[in-house]
Amino acid sequence: MKNVDLKSVDITGSFWTELRNRNRDVSIPHQYDMLRDSRRLEALSGLWNGKETLTPEEKETAKKTGQPHIFWDSDVAKWIEAAAYVLAKEPDPLLEKQIDDIIDGIAKVQRPDGYINSYFIFIEPENRWRNLRWRHELYCAGHLMEAAVAYYEATGKDKFLKCVCRYADYIDSVFGPEEGKMHGYPGHEEIELALVKLYKCTGKEKYLELADYFLTVRGTQPHYWDYEAEADKEFNKAYVNTPLNTYHYAQAHKPVREQTEALGHAVRAQYLYSGMTDVGRLKGDKALLDASRAIWEDVTERKQYITGGVGSDPSTEGFSAEPYFLPNIKAYCEACASIAFIFWTQRLLETEPKAVYADKIETTVYNAVMAAMSEDGSSYFYVNPLESLGAHHRQGWFGCSCCPPNIARLYADIGEYIYGVDGKDIYVHQYIGSRARVGDTVVSQETEYPFEETVRLTITGADARLWYRIPSWCKAPRVEVNGKEVSVKAGKNGYSCIEHSGKTQVLLTFPMEPVYNTADKRIAGNRGALAVTCGPLVYCIEEADNGPLDCLTIEKGGAVKTDNALFGKYPVIRAKGRDHSGREAAEKALTLIPYFLWDNREPGAMKVWIPEIYKAPPVLGKDKKSLSYAEVSRKGSWTDCPSWITSVLPGSSVDFLMEGESFAVKWLGYDDAGFLEVTVDGESVGVIDEYDPARHTPASKEFDCPGGGTHRVTLRVKEGKNPASGGSYVNFVGVEAR
Repeated sequence: MKNVDLKSVDITGSFWTELRNRNRDVSIPHQYDMLRDSRRLEALSGLWNGKETLTPEEKETAKKTGQPHIFWDSDVAKWIEAAAYVLAKEPDPLLEKQIDDIIDGIAKVQRPDGYINSYFIFIEPENRWRNLRWRHELYCAGHLMEAAVAYYEATGKDKFLKCVCRYADYIDSVFGPEEGKMHGYPGHEEIELALVKLYKCTGKEKYLELADYFLTVRGTQPHYWDYEAEADKEFNKAYVNTPLNTYHYAQAHKPVREQTEALGHAVRAQYLYSGMTDVGRLKGDKALLDASRAIWEDVTERKQYITGGVGSDPSTEGFSAEPYFLPNIKAYCEACASIAFIFWTQRLLETEPKAVYADKIETTVYNAVMAAMSEDGSSYFYVNPLESLGAHHRQGWFGCSCCPPNIARLYADIGEYIYGVDGKDIYVHQYIGSRARVGDTVVSQETEYPFEETVRLTITGADARLWYRIPSWCKAPRVEVNGKEVSVKAGKNGYSCIEHSGKTQVLLTFPMEPVYNTADKRIAGNRGALAVTCGPLVYCIEEADNGPLDCLTIEKGGAVKTDNALFGKYPVIRAKGRDHSGREAAEKALTLIPYFLWDNREPGAMKVWIPEIYKAPPVLGKDKKSLSYAEVSRKGSWTDCPSWITSVLPGSSVDFLMEGESFAVKWLGYDDAGFLEVTVDGESVGVIDEYDPARHTPASKEFDCPGGGTHRVTLRVKEGKNPASGGSYVNFVGVEAR
């Protein structure tokens, strides 16, 4: 099966039309400005600070500042690819000229042998190909190839394509199994899938064979990266004592055909798995396809969040070796990792039409990916946690800006993910208002999915078999064909089939009601908590609607979806809950919004997994006069130390109940002490903002509790940097009743 190409699909539904227009009119122009202002475009045009060559002093400055960066070229390439997909659907002379100007610069900077890489051309020409493990040369090359293919297919212009073919030919002359060639492979994968695209575009078999070579040599012994490290220890020294200094970080711990679990950096991994699937399908390599499927099952059954996000380990930006390690606040879930998962899964779907692949793409698009871009299209999340204390916000750009153009290229190309075709079999993978021309057959969808439950399909033209997906979340689908209700008979692949002749009209109804989800018991952080979904959307609670979240619980049953309560166009869910912040628990109506829309209003906390049962904090007072750091209830990024706990995340807090009239907070003075706000029953009673340059100096401060009875006390790390340390660090020891 193959996808129906972008030029043959028109998006008509209002939700995706608005999103794609915003991507075209706001995100892509904004990203161009950032690429220009950060001087990425200048670097790739053959100039730096207006010069074609730099002095040794200027090169050393560039190395220290990371400008130009070793993978800047990839950011530009992904932007070109996104813009090319826009041009594939509609003319835009300004956008086309911007791309052509960039291509002119690339052609200028390209070396006579075909090599293209702005960093190594300017800063370290003597070190070309000397550090494949860490220096991203082949990764950048891959993105240039993808961009060139996309631009050629969109416009028919071949200048860029010729440049990257020269580059690919040069790479093929350098790498391979033959004697005299380098037997290395990239630390950051990507070129493998890009070479396949270049092969499909040009028909040159050597590009497919080179992709196969990079896959086959990976992880074999003797290990090529050991040779690199021995040849120049300086290159590797920065990584020696880090979690990155392992073979599995870059999926090189064993040959790829022997791998069965997802390990290491999530983006690198899934670009690799995409290439494995491509080459496996095109060459009939069963071992590659079996490995890809086995790894995919490892991810989706043991290492993926309910939002579709992947990469739970912040230390490696990747997959944990420990199954079911899925923390919420500390979730990494890089936006690029979610997009890479979609690329990989779409390739598996094209290999074998199974609805489970399309289901996972749907979940990841509408939750993990969409959350990464703001509602106005101008700012982005790099990391996408499932819980926030209120200090995690989108940014307009990043020093490492791989995510923004990656999101833009997926949105611009979404039309290619909707339909598949295999002879007379036409598959509807995603429910998006659209019209597709498939040979002599036309398929159209009318729907406001994912917010509304009906999809109207109209098929005209040549006879065909239409396969439509039954979403895995839908338990009672209803189907009418030409006005008559028919039984739904999904096959083993999760699709149901309709024989089309002449003109066929199909009404699909997928009832959408709020669902309370429980997590696998092996996910420690989600025990006793519920997550609410409705259709393909994951919902969350935000402080903006519900006030402080720490003391809220949810009650199963009775949730109701409302109409267009958020921004006048998005439904929210009202659910029953309880507020435990007072002396007695009180009923609380909870408002849940689609996860992808969080942090689009005033700053505040957010949760996807909401506790069912309230866990009361410890009590300080009559029976217990002091609580150590180990006994308080802690929330956020607190790190246990031998004699205190340290927080580095604003919003982190400690809680306890106070019986009495006063208490003292104890801490250890340090040269990077931060700020703690102290609240009693939700009201601020003071701030600890003292700075003591004497290390490990004990300190304390007393606070009053107004009135008698039991009070709830919270010590929360304040947002804002300590001028002495540049961070929000608090060295907390404990509390004591007075």
